[in-house]
Amino acid sequence: MGRNKRIFYGLVTLGLLLLAPLAGSQPEPPNTEGSTSVQSMADEMVRRGEKMVRHGSEGHTEEIVDYGKEMVAQTQEVLGKVQKERGPKHPAIAHIRKALQSTRLAIKRGEDGNLSLALQAAREAVHHARLGRDALSPP
Repeated sequence: MGRNKRIFYGLVTLGLLLLAPLAGSQPEPPNTEGSTSVQSMADEMVRRGEKMVRHGSEGHTEEIVDYGKEMVAQTQEVLGKVQKERGPKHPAIAHIRKALQSTRLAIKRGEDGNLSLALQAAREAVHHARLGRDALSPP
C-alpha cells in the first residue's frame, strides 16, 4: 500500500506542477461591441498619417493625397466614435478635428501640386493626430 500511495501522490504532484502555470492565466474577455476600440482606431489614424508624411518626404505628392484620403476616413471614424462613447466635450476631440482639417488641407495642396505646403500640412495633421490619440489614453 505504501508504494501505491507514493505513486498516487507523485502523479498528483506532477499534475499540479503541469497545471500551475495555467492557474493564473485567464482568457481575455470577448469584445462585446464587435468592433475595434477607439484607442486602436486612433493608433491606425496616426499610422496612416505617418505614411502620408513619410512618402511625402520622399517627394511623392500623389502619396500625400492617397494616404491623406485614407486618413480622413479613419479620422472621421475616430471622431464619431469618441463623440459617441466619451462625449462631445472630450479633450481629444479638438485635436482630432484639427488633424482632420490639416489632412484635408494637405490633400488640397497635394492635388494642386504644391509638395512643400502639402507636406507641411501633413506634418501638422500627424502632430494633432498624435495629441488626440494620447488624450484618449488612460491616465
